[in-house]
Amino acid sequence: MLERYATVEEAVQHPELFQGVRFVMLADRSEVAWIEGGLDGEVRIERRQNGVLAHTNHYLIADLAAQNEKYYESSHKRYDRVMELLQAQKQYTLADFIRIGEDQTAGPVNSLWRTGDETSHTQTVAQMVVWLHPDGDFTVYVKYRAAADDAGHEQTVQLTKQEIFDSTAHQ
Repeated sequence: MLERYATVEEAVQHPELFQGVRFVMLADRSEVAWIEGGLDGEVRIERRQNGVLAHTNHYLIADLAAQNEKYYESSHKRYDRVMELLQAQKQYTLADFIRIGEDQTAGPVNSLWRTGDETSHTQTVAQMVVWLHPDGDFTVYVKYRAAADDAGHEQTVQLTKQEIFDSTAHQ
């Protein structure tokens, strides 16, 4: 998709790309979108030119919500929390997005950065932030760990547009 389409507008003109069970987020310098793919090939798209969008692991569009296999409290709590944090300000830096992704306000199971507990061993093992600068540049930040039992020993990688696309940087 990244090779074929330069904008959200171009990508969403091809809903066949999003068929099947999936949640996809897209952004360019002028808008952000999330796409939900349903069990029967349905595709629903939510777009914003001014504002914020977030998604977790459950269908948000009402006519697809019946396809949520179960009600996962954690997914709903995480969605509500990320929207609360995103609506608290108008402009963001890379550090803001990293801070939001590392939020642990709701404890080990329901926070954005989940560490798990004795009842739920589900953990967040990676965070990826793509920060689109107003001038069209971007920065990609990835925090990850290879195994759940390596909590506290995450690795981070941060690359700029120039570092990613500069052919001499990869020789």
